[in-house]
Amino acid sequence: MSNQHKQGFNILKSYLKEKYNVKIILLNNVDDAWYPELRNIFINKNYAWRERLIALLHESGHVQMDLDTFAFHKMKINHVDFNYSSDYIRSKDQFVYLLNEELAAWNLGKKLTDSLSIKVDEKRLQNCVTNCIMSYVKFGLKNVYKSSIDVDSILIK
Repeated sequence: MSNQHKQGFNILKSYLKEKYNVKIILLNNVDDAWYPELRNIFINKNYAWRERLIALLHESGHVQMDLDTFAFHKMKINHVDFNYSSDYIRSKDQFVYLLNEELAAWNLGKKLTDSLSIKVDEKRLQNCVTNCIMSYVKFGLKNVYKSSIDVDSILIK
C-alpha cells in the first residue's frame, strides 16, 4: 500500500509542477505549508507516504485557490483582510474565513484524487480532515472567545 501512496504522491507532484510550476520540497521536521511567493510546498519527510500524500492533497487545494481564479471565486465565501497567523485570530470574521479556506483546500485536494486517478486511504483521509478542522475550530474559538468558552472539552483525536 505504501508504494501506492508514493505513486499517488509523485503523480500529484508532477501535476502541480506542470500545471502551476510548483515545487514540492520534502524536509525533516517541517510543518506542511504552501508558500505562494516561492511557489513551493514543504512536506514533512518524517511522515509515511500515506500521510505525505494526504498533506500534499491539502496543500494542493491551497495552490488551486491561490493560482486558479475560477477555484478561488467558487470556493471562498468571503474575504477578510488579514494576514493569517497560526498564533492568533481576532474576530469571528477571521475565524469563519480561516475555516472556509481550510475546508475548501481539503475539498479541492480531494477532487484531484478523482481527476488524477490517485488512490487514497479514504478512512485515513476523512480522519485527518476531521482532526485538522476540529483543531482549527478549537484554536479559533479560544482566540475569539478567550476564557468565556470551554473549548478544552472538545476532543480532536
